[in-house]
Amino acid sequence: MIACNRSGVDSALNINKMESSIGDYGIEHNLAFEDAKASNGKKVAVVGAGPSGMSCAYHLARLGYQVTVFDENDQPGGMLRSVLPRFRLPVAVIDKELKRIIDLGLEMRLGTKVGKDISLDDLKKNYQAVYVAIGAQNGKALGVKGEGSQNVHDGLSFLRLGAAKKAPKLGKRVAVIGGGNTAIDAARIARRMGSEVTILYRRSRAEMPAAGREVELAMEEGVRIEFLCAPLAFDLNGGKSVKTVRCGRMELGEKDDSGRATPLPVSGSDFEIQADAVIAAIGQELVPTGFDALMTGGLIGSDENGLTSQKGVFSGGDAAAGPATVALAIGAGMRAALAMDAYVQGRALPTNHTKKEVSFAGIPLSEHEKLKRNEAVWLAPAQRIADLEREEGASIKPEQVLKEAGRCLGCGT
Repeated sequence: MIACNRSGVDSALNINKMESSIGDYGIEHNLAFEDAKASNGKKVAVVGAGPSGMSCAYHLARLGYQVTVFDENDQPGGMLRSVLPRFRLPVAVIDKELKRIIDLGLEMRLGTKVGKDISLDDLKKNYQAVYVAIGAQNGKALGVKGEGSQNVHDGLSFLRLGAAKKAPKLGKRVAVIGGGNTAIDAARIARRMGSEVTILYRRSRAEMPAAGREVELAMEEGVRIEFLCAPLAFDLNGGKSVKTVRCGRMELGEKDDSGRATPLPVSGSDFEIQADAVIAAIGQELVPTGFDALMTGGLIGSDENGLTSQKGVFSGGDAAAGPATVALAIGAGMRAALAMDAYVQGRALPTNHTKKEVSFAGIPLSEHEKLKRNEAVWLAPAQRIADLEREEGASIKPEQVLKEAGRCLGCGT
């Protein structure tokens, strides 16, 4: 399911904006988490202060553990802070939400890189359990001629510069390569910098991994998307910078291991598009320095509890499962915290990880009255592209949250 069962009556619940509004309410009213349990005297370490690491730290602190969080950056938040555009998530929200977690009593060892300033072996000696959530911090190379040119930018690096207000000048025409959320975010930032943006994606819209709403917002803002199109090479201007992207048309074949149709080149379909800059956003990969002994096939190998090949060392989030959503990373942190608690306390690790499909079975959808979905107010496209910092969509009002909750069919398992 990609939407709740309410979609069988009229339209799915606006869960995203309900959660956003509740979070805003908590910040506005200075709500704090309940005090943690009394200390159990056990120490655990969390490597990485991103969504997965801070989720794990939160749950462990609530269980009474003395939690130390290590992160190589000077501020916590991981990619929420360093990559996500401010118009999607203001930095003030990140700061206030993280402070509530840190105030549970976490020790933050920022500016400390595990594998350089301290080793994983040191952590294993000094803590009863360790959670590794270092994310997937590097962009993947395209593998096409000319991609080392000065005006070809890696998607993640470009987003980091954008979040730090140091984005490079791009010029009039920008080509963004990829179909995931990083590509969409990069395209939307480039539009706000005044560029004409074309996304090149090798599959169709149906296979695009980016969030559907984000794709719609980008297109509203004037981002063009060339579907079934792949870059073949970059033609250079004086040997230093890209002037055109040579592309080829694709057609879809059989499904691959990801469940999506395989893109196949169409013979004789080459064409060119002009580009003053290129942003390549075709995926992310892990930098394993300091954690080489945990690696399996490009990721940190772990089981359904997050347990790795080393005793007492757990992992989760993008580092263990590959690049995915913030929600999945947060969930992995919670599961690992419960498993770490069981491990430290000498109990058997959790075994009930069966996923349950929430279906329409037994739900008399025709008996429900159709109720209008409570929508947020979004800035107009012209207003959005005029400001890199302004939040693009307001939360819904408290009375709307209650009305939206009233639309729930209560079908969850």
